[in-house]
Amino acid sequence: MKEKLRILKKLIVFIIILVCLDYLVGSILKKYYFLQQNSDDSRTTFVINDVTSDILILGSSRATYHYDTPMIEDSLKMSAYNGGRIASQVFYYYGMVQSVLKRYHPKLIVLDIIPYEFEPSSDSYERLSCLLPYYDGHPELREICELRGRFEKYKLLSKIYPYNSKLFFTLKTMFNVKQKTADESKIKGYYPVEKVFKVTKKYVTPSNEIDSLKLSYFKKILADCKQANVKLVVCVSPIFIQYASTPKSIAITKQLCELNKVPFYDYSTSKIFDDEKYYSDYHHLNRLGATLYTRMVLSHLK
Repeated sequence: MKEKLRILKKLIVFIIILVCLDYLVGSILKKYYFLQQNSDDSRTTFVINDVTSDILILGSSRATYHYDTPMIEDSLKMSAYNGGRIASQVFYYYGMVQSVLKRYHPKLIVLDIIPYEFEPSSDSYERLSCLLPYYDGHPELREICELRGRFEKYKLLSKIYPYNSKLFFTLKTMFNVKQKTADESKIKGYYPVEKVFKVTKKYVTPSNEIDSLKLSYFKKILADCKQANVKLVVCVSPIFIQYASTPKSIAITKQLCELNKVPFYDYSTSKIFDDEKYYSDYHHLNRLGATLYTRMVLSHLK
């Protein structure tokens, strides 16, 4: 009996030490995570906590590279911010809309979706790790974070866990590793690419599979913007891929936008952009393409 009590005491002491270490290390990682500048993470933090622009652009890296924010500001005489994030999809957009509408109501949200937005993909859930650092401080994001798995809310009891996938970037901040970056105050989230593509167009047969959960969150975005009386415009920007038929994601988006009286502009099959000189790769416009595309979007927004 005494031996069992001794083992139990050691176990309790071990657990207490483990919890204290988790709290201490997690607190340090949190501090330096939120000190990042000019990174995907710092831009996400800005959208969640600070953005107050008249126009907010959301989407994946295609939004980041395709919408020239300074040009939009200059043309419309309104403040704008490009909140696109690399490799993000509809769950992430929903989280950003929730956080933004909780603080203020922009005059316009431009949502750029990818042609296969609603297709099933396990990556779509894994990539929500970028929102885990905001789990404690932003109740509106908890629902989205917990989509990663049934045990996610229990894992998030750990203070270290939210920063596991961000360790490299957090350590760079801790050790003051500087990178050559653009002036965020001037570009407002827009990152042009100079590279010119040198490959012919790719032909793809789109999948007809749809992730119903992704679709439900897109519907929530439409409903929440409507309820908040925030103007929403949905776009599919140019892509250097020829689909054998209209991707189901695009067809469904068009139907839902028409049903909700939301302007929808699909440039994925535009002949104007049927030239590799406008692209940096199959999925992204370069600076030349982004300038032309932004000009065309502005003709609608005006």
